Amino acid sequence: MSKSSPIIKGLQLRQNIHWRASTDIPLYCIVFATTSLGMMGLSRIGLWSCLSVALLLLLRAEAASIPITIVETARARGAVCLDGSPPAYHLERGSGSGINNWLVHMEGGGWCEDLARCVSRRDTRRGSSSKMDKTMGFSGILGRKQAANPDFYNWNRIKIRYCDGSSFTGDVEAVDPVS
Repeated sequence: MSKSSPIIKGLQLRQNIHWRASTDIPLYCIVFATTSLGMMGLSRIGLWSCLSVALLLLLRAEAASIPITIVETARARGAVCLDGSPPAYHLERGSGSGINNWLVHMEGGGWCEDLARCVSRRDTRRGSSSKMDKTMGFSGILGRKQAANPDFYNWNRIKIRYCDGSSFTGDVEAVDPVS
């Protein structure tokens, strides 16, 4: 794509477009959403979806890769995901004046309200630590950039992953592979 081109993907640009050369998808969303054709032809859901993708790409581009830690010893105590795999978390250690402070984020995911819903989520990241991303980027209140997160950027930041379908209250004597 050329910055000097007045037409991108067949759509006439308006003067208020700000170019972001680092990502094509957000640029395409902005261009499409701000043209007169785009505003008439793009539904609200489509517009929000497009802008959400743009935001997620920008946040992902600014975040570091934080490896997952699987808590193998938790299985012996009955703390398991829906599929019987052990629970997991992502931790980024603090530094400087924040080294003794902790920010804990417990990931949400909702209850699986019946056996069928628990079984259907068992083979997803919401039911198995083996299906979770092996690395994750932190942003927002968990981010490490002082300008964007002046209060907590150098604290120990941990994200506890959700996979038991019961708001972290799961406790089993034995894992039943069927349910």
